Amino acid sequence: MSLWVRRGKIRPSLYPWCKFGLNLRCLSYAETTTASIRTTYAYLSCDSTAQFHSLLAQGIPIVVDVDRRKLQGGWTPRDFIKYFGDRRIKVVNAQTNHSFHSTVKAFFEQFGQSRASTEVLKLKDWPPEKNFRVAFSDHYESFVDSVPFPDTTRPDGTLNMRSHYPKNGVVPDLGPKMYNAFGTMEGENGNGSTRLHMDITDAVNIMAYAEPFPDGRPGSARWDIFPQASVGKLREFLRVHGGFKGVGDPIHSQTIYLTPTLLKTLEEQHGIRPYTIYQIPGQAVYIPAGCPHQVSNQTDAVKVACDFLSIENLSVTERLAHDFRRHRLAGGFAPDVLQLYPTLWYAWRALGLLYVALSPQDTAVTT
Repeated sequence: MSLWVRRGKIRPSLYPWCKFGLNLRCLSYAETTTASIRTTYAYLSCDSTAQFHSLLAQGIPIVVDVDRRKLQGGWTPRDFIKYFGDRRIKVVNAQTNHSFHSTVKAFFEQFGQSRASTEVLKLKDWPPEKNFRVAFSDHYESFVDSVPFPDTTRPDGTLNMRSHYPKNGVVPDLGPKMYNAFGTMEGENGNGSTRLHMDITDAVNIMAYAEPFPDGRPGSARWDIFPQASVGKLREFLRVHGGFKGVGDPIHSQTIYLTPTLLKTLEEQHGIRPYTIYQIPGQAVYIPAGCPHQVSNQTDAVKVACDFLSIENLSVTERLAHDFRRHRLAGGFAPDVLQLYPTLWYAWRALGLLYVALSPQDTAVTT
């Protein structure tokens, strides 16, 4: 069955099930290649909607420059100290994984300061319990106003299937959340800001602030994002060379960071090389569902991220939901926050209501 809509009430060109006529030569690519897996991420403009959907469906990471005029509000350490300084928070040492309680002021006062290389602190999934929109209403509005491709990536985006969950229900909390961390130690002894893991849905991450380098260059974060097709070999590699001896899945365990030596060995033995992206302030990185990734802040940084459930990667999300369930059963890990099948049911109902709401003169259906 195909549905077409007149009078501009719905723009079919925005819908991912449309057949896009793409000229991929118009894209700007940053490219690395290997003998077996070509790892090319795409650099798009905010109005490249058709290309965005196509690349997302192919599992290719995407970088987009955010309209900084829309990313309003206070995102600097000074702003957080001024408005939220007395709030109690849980801080994690990225090197040791040890956590302790502190305050927003004590954490952000250390931004831009020299310190021991082993003291790489991070404030992740902030706020951990409260809804981001409630805890940081101005920052929430800034995020949703500025995030590229809003029909798909905003929490209330029409093409984000999560958005159709009833508001009077227990809506899956897929973000946004803030991820704030110090710059990390490079080399063989580093554990990055975020260790290797894999998200069950697609995700977008915007760098809102970063301390500049001493020479004045913009601060950045290094992303290593692995292709979806590499997951099987990557798991095998982590068990043999990554030192994983735990229960469950070596990727879902979030206990391993691939050092330069491990990355080199992975390429030499399996022909796998990650998409490597250096994100600077004002850039959004899109990570397709099922792509393992790790992050290393080059300088102290503030980032805000949100998961979204797209139709392009729905089959990947469903497969990962089963993987995560097995991982949880094996080790008693965190519960399912996505609620995939109820979410899909409500999205399906919303589609039916949309169809009914269209008047006969606005629609034509062919089978």
